Amino acid sequence: MEINTTILQYHTFKRHLQ
Repeated sequence: MEINTTILQYHTFKRHLQ
């Protein structure tokens, strides 16, 4: 399962958006 990686990428993407 790569859920942790997906969540990490999502948070990183959101951080870059802000």
